[in-house]
Amino acid sequence: MGSIEFQTNIGIGLLAIILAIGIYLAFFYKELTKEDLPKQKLSKDDFKETMKTLSAEENSMIERLIESEGAMFQSDLVEKSGFQKVKVSRLLDRLEGLGIIERRRRGMTNIVLLKQPKKS
Repeated sequence: MGSIEFQTNIGIGLLAIILAIGIYLAFFYKELTKEDLPKQKLSKDDFKETMKTLSAEENSMIERLIESEGAMFQSDLVEKSGFQKVKVSRLLDRLEGLGIIERRRRGMTNIVLLKQPKKS
């Protein structure tokens, strides 16, 4: 009988923890908005050397990020670029591999951050 009582108490404890997490998310979780994105002062001149080595489509991604002060949701980048999701994802993969951008997962989307170019 002691085993069933122990298992019941464990079950009730787990249920309480899950309920507490649910209440926290329901009342205190804040959805990330465009205003919450980090802002940087950037210009095309900062990336002139880097952009010489990139394709026109990759340059388009960089220009959009510069216009949005260095940070943008990936979904907004798809919308503003006019490219399909797959193409944007592949372009960003390449830029991330080159160390030009960084993607951070936020919920169901990514935030794309433009890294400051290294000064020569």
